[in-house]
Amino acid sequence: MWRADLDAAPEGLLALLSEAEHARAARILGEPRRLRWGRARAILRALLGVYLGVEPRTASLRHSPEGKPGVSTRNDGNELFFNVSHSGPLGLFAFTRAGEVGIDVELPRRRTRTDLPALAGRVFGAAEGRRLRGLPEELREGEFLRGWVRHEALLKQAGGPRRRSWLAELDPGGEATAAVALDRAPTELRCWEWSHGGARPHDC
Repeated sequence: MWRADLDAAPEGLLALLSEAEHARAARILGEPRRLRWGRARAILRALLGVYLGVEPRTASLRHSPEGKPGVSTRNDGNELFFNVSHSGPLGLFAFTRAGEVGIDVELPRRRTRTDLPALAGRVFGAAEGRRLRGLPEELREGEFLRGWVRHEALLKQAGGPRRRSWLAELDPGGEATAAVALDRAPTELRCWEWSHGGARPHDC
């Protein structure tokens, strides 16, 4: 798993994007969102270049019918699986050769007008909705986000309806909440901080 500050990534990194990716970025409303999407995609390409041993811009990306991203290129016969999520300036990138992977990260959004217990009941089931309603109001958003990232990681891992998977919560730092899902438990989980000047490990 890689963590990156999308606001700290240099704009020159956008040169790694394909024409189709530049066109997609141009359709995103709001400059901060547009730049963060483009930088997340460029960092993904930079990391794919390392794992696949190719020039980042030449990595051939594809999407499943459900929209899940993947690579058409193989390295020594082993397919590389990956997933990406970003919330605000925080980007997370997961890579493995052990099967489909899903990752999700969320930052608090200060949903002052959202009935989180009711939303949890619709998304996670009535029991979870009742549990959230029984919590002090200041704890509800954190608990809702924990459930949300687990739910999304599982959906993204499967590329569709939920199936039985290994699931773990991550600590990406700050107020962020994150989770990762795989077909089976990994033998090791390594976490790295990406920056334009290099990389360093971090706890997760």
